[in-house]
Amino acid sequence: MLVKLTGGRSSQDALFTRKGVPVRDYRGAWAKVTEGITNGRGGHVTIHDLRRSAFTGMSNKGIGSLEAGTHLTVDVFARYIVRTDAEQQATAPKIESD
Repeated sequence: MLVKLTGGRSSQDALFTRKGVPVRDYRGAWAKVTEGITNGRGGHVTIHDLRRSAFTGMSNKGIGSLEAGTHLTVDVFARYIVRTDAEQQATAPKIESD
């Protein structure tokens, strides 16, 4: 992806631009894009909320950290995975059985 983003550019050029102007601060754009979206806990959605959702979705489809192509270790990848109460209840008997 970075190869495509940087194709034909000098190493001194900005990686992200808007109408030819370097993007220096994403917070204003992020606030507009995520306006009215909450993170399920009543707060404003963050990039890390989206990261948790992505990792949980990948895990639900059987994709692990190695297949996901992240720089995260297996343990760190697993920390981002969020399980519902129903999923946790379904797993409990498996953990408790001998």
